[in-house]
Amino acid sequence: MRFLKSFSICFSLLVTTIGGIFFVQCSTPSGNPSSYSQKKYHSFSIRYNTLFNIDAALRKERERLLFQQQNMWQIQLLEKPDYRSNSNFLDSLQQGILELLPYVHEDRQKKALYVRLAQSYFYKEDYYAAQAYLDLPGLSFTDFEVLYYWLRIHNLLGQYQKVNSLFPEIELGLFSPRERSLLYAAHAETFYLQRQIDSAIVYLELAQTEYAPKGYRWSWTYSLALMYAEKENYEQALPYFQAVRRSLTAPDGIKIASEVACLRLQSKDLNQRLAQYKQILKKGYSLGKEGLVYMAVAEDYAPHQPDSAIVYYTKAVQQYPSPRMASKACWKLVQLYLSKSQYDLAKTYLEKIRESGYHDGLEDEARILSANGDEWISLLRQYKEDRTIGKGVAYADFLEKIGLRKEAVGVLKELMQQDTVRKTDYLHRINLLENML
Repeated sequence: MRFLKSFSICFSLLVTTIGGIFFVQCSTPSGNPSSYSQKKYHSFSIRYNTLFNIDAALRKERERLLFQQQNMWQIQLLEKPDYRSNSNFLDSLQQGILELLPYVHEDRQKKALYVRLAQSYFYKEDYYAAQAYLDLPGLSFTDFEVLYYWLRIHNLLGQYQKVNSLFPEIELGLFSPRERSLLYAAHAETFYLQRQIDSAIVYLELAQTEYAPKGYRWSWTYSLALMYAEKENYEQALPYFQAVRRSLTAPDGIKIASEVACLRLQSKDLNQRLAQYKQILKKGYSLGKEGLVYMAVAEDYAPHQPDSAIVYYTKAVQQYPSPRMASKACWKLVQLYLSKSQYDLAKTYLEKIRESGYHDGLEDEARILSANGDEWISLLRQYKEDRTIGKGVAYADFLEKIGLRKEAVGVLKELMQQDTVRKTDYLHRINLLENML
């Protein structure tokens, strides 16, 4: 609610000041030079204040996204736009900037508004429109906001080579410690999105060392812990988890997630962990805390007691406060139900992922298969139940078509054991796919 209130105030100020500009611009200069000068000064003052209010509104949107994402318990290097969760405000803000632009004639202020328009399109997830404004003549990479949003846009468009080519040319000495820190984090994002975890860690640690801005510090600490854990370097991950857990200022969501992670890393006894999970549930309020703990219990059970894991993954899905948070638990249920050949139940949880529209925290394979769920489950079921060469080839073709070449190779190797007559054909296709990995 506090964010909605801030947005309302910012937009009201924006509308008021635009009205003021229109009045001043439409007024005819009187014969009194002093009166005309006062009007010009008043016009400049209104435009300056409007720009200030636009900046405040965009800052509130960034803070809202950070607050929302810090309670997702996932790697979060920088705020990620989420247009659907605040579309009315973003549409109104952008309309206000567009209405203001014709009344601004000073070159410096006009350029500033172009950058704000780029930011507004960025937060609306219209990255090509945002890029078009940043590419306008007169805007330069010596302006931090131009450079920062250019890097972010190309990251989110998947144009990593452009970022990798530009970053070594950046004169980092031109920027403040806070700005350098965010630029390092943007480059960490480049590598993380490419799944180059080691390089992502290097740049995120540079960002953390340079200057960790308010709102990012604990997200970065928690993200470093998760990345080291993803690399199975638990010795490096543990101090970062402990730092977040002990912090007095870290968001509740990642504090509790860090406490769960520390427990799983430090306690080897399952029964002891289960008892301590119950203690965590009794601690202070945090949105979705129960879902997080049930998820940890399910993951502890999954290797040896899949039926118990299904019970707790299902509880996690029910307890998470939004479908976005539940997507990973849904994917775990898909995998467990498929292992039990319960295809209809697997489809049910695939549908939940697809309906939510959120795939945050899912691996590439999960995101791709969720998007192609119906066809995938149908072909997989036919392959598993019929065990014929034709069904196997159709399934391998499908996996290759959607870009899962490694999985297609696995199916072809199984077929090669059944169909020895065409072993050479399978080997040729396997070699082609492996060369593309």
